[in-house]
Amino acid sequence: MPDLAGVPYFELEFDKDAKLVHPEQQKAILDSLAGDTMPTDLVVMSHGWNNDMGEARDLYAEFFKNYIADLTSDGTIPARRLSILGVLWPSKKFAEHDLIPGGAASAGNDVAADKVLFEQIGILESIVGKDLSDLRALVPQLKDAKSARLAFSNAVLALIPQDAGADDDSNLKPASVAVAVAEDKLLDRLSRPAVTGSLSGGGGGATSLGGGPIRMGGSAAGLGDLFSGIKAGAMNLLNVTTYYQMKTRAGIVGEQGLNPILRAVRAKAPGVRIHMIGHSFGARVVTAAAAGKDTEVPIAVNSISLLQAAFSHYAFAENWDGKNGDGLFRRVIAPPGKYVTGPMIVTHTHSDKAVGVAYAIASRAGKQNASGLGDANDQYGGLGGNGAQKTPGSVQVKINTKGERYAFTAGMVHNVDGNGVIEGHSDIRRTEVTHAAADVLRTT
Repeated sequence: MPDLAGVPYFELEFDKDAKLVHPEQQKAILDSLAGDTMPTDLVVMSHGWNNDMGEARDLYAEFFKNYIADLTSDGTIPARRLSILGVLWPSKKFAEHDLIPGGAASAGNDVAADKVLFEQIGILESIVGKDLSDLRALVPQLKDAKSARLAFSNAVLALIPQDAGADDDSNLKPASVAVAVAEDKLLDRLSRPAVTGSLSGGGGGATSLGGGPIRMGGSAAGLGDLFSGIKAGAMNLLNVTTYYQMKTRAGIVGEQGLNPILRAVRAKAPGVRIHMIGHSFGARVVTAAAAGKDTEVPIAVNSISLLQAAFSHYAFAENWDGKNGDGLFRRVIAPPGKYVTGPMIVTHTHSDKAVGVAYAIASRAGKQNASGLGDANDQYGGLGGNGAQKTPGSVQVKINTKGERYAFTAGMVHNVDGNGVIEGHSDIRRTEVTHAAADVLRTT
């Protein structure tokens, strides 16, 4: 049996439609839930958007090396027997700025811009599973032809999933930007800087819609900021469409793929503690897995750790809009069920520009340009930037840098403020983060 840091390790690999690629993987985890060696605690982790299978496994190996060492340091292991379940799902990369030919990242270089746009179209094409040659044909014409800009904008907007606004009321739905498209303003809006709050570090300031040049692996590309004009707007539109596609896929994998397997785990071993950990869109995978379908009762899990989660900061909110607008996943933590029996943590930092990129683009499309764009007071903000907002039962906790124990409380949502420590979207392998997740398990 494979292991991570000496702990039994299982995998579940899903395809883009949430189908289990290797059915024997489910049998293996269920077979382990019997006998004297069955685990007391099952730790389920999902990677995020910018990982292929190899990168996901590398993430799990490094994260759990620190996590297991932490739990071993005080005797939690071997007093508890852990198993780890790593979720693998096809999460395509955003187009990265290093696709641009050396020395070509200048605002006026159409050849470099076209190369990036073609690459982005290829990524989106592989996600939606359809030929997007019509978009490629329009790229060289975007700068000079209004008809090309209108056709391009409408074709890309049509690829945004219908449920894109389910938890953040996206401004990029076709109906929301129809006037801007018709008046040939959308790509121009998306090409110009927006003044943001959380994207710029919390103090407000000018930043591009792409959130600045992103140079750390595992984050959304800020390609629009390396160019200017209409093609920069087209890059941002393609990137945010990819974002919504991957966010929707994460929800499908969680709800339709992982959820039934966890129900089977719970049915076979009612006493096993289940701990959910998700990074980026993987946070949406594990949350959707706990929630299940709207017609189902959520699964009772013992803890949830959302690390730089890439979905709305109102996902767990109560009446966030003053019109009975509860967050999409409010029912997971709200009475009468309170299906998370232990603590929940949400790490967040204003250094996580990747989480804010889609919200900044969507807000700009809606003509917002306020100093608080993307911050805790803005409708369009992410959990990884601001923590859970307008969420009764939530508390703010500063990330622990000294290894002391957290006073986590069962049934509470703890917004773990990582400012000054967590340096970006993928900076979750560090011991300060794994220690917080380990203390969540200790509390159950």
